[in-house]
Amino acid sequence: MDLFKDLCDHLAQADFQAAQSEFLQKHADKFEDTDENKLEYTDIHQQYVYILDEVLEANLKSKYSDDQITAFNEHFQANFKDYEKVNDVVVETLFGFLDFAQFKKQ
Repeated sequence: MDLFKDLCDHLAQADFQAAQSEFLQKHADKFEDTDENKLEYTDIHQQYVYILDEVLEANLKSKYSDDQITAFNEHFQANFKDYEKVNDVVVETLFGFLDFAQFKKQ
């Protein structure tokens, strides 16, 4: 749970919030409210995932081993409902990185 707490803390930081908000606002007009998923959407999602890879993982890797991060990822995916009880906003943000449909809703 310490790793999840660190994620919560990092996602709550003003610089991360600003970068995320700026990214979502920059690309919001490219999405249409339809079920169709254009190739452009995938490219934008991949750019968004880059935030996770570069910012969050760099932060986590400074404190946790690769094995600890992998174990957390597996536990998180299998038990995300438990994590939602702790901080549903962070869980939604993380699924925005992992799941295209969730990202598109943001």
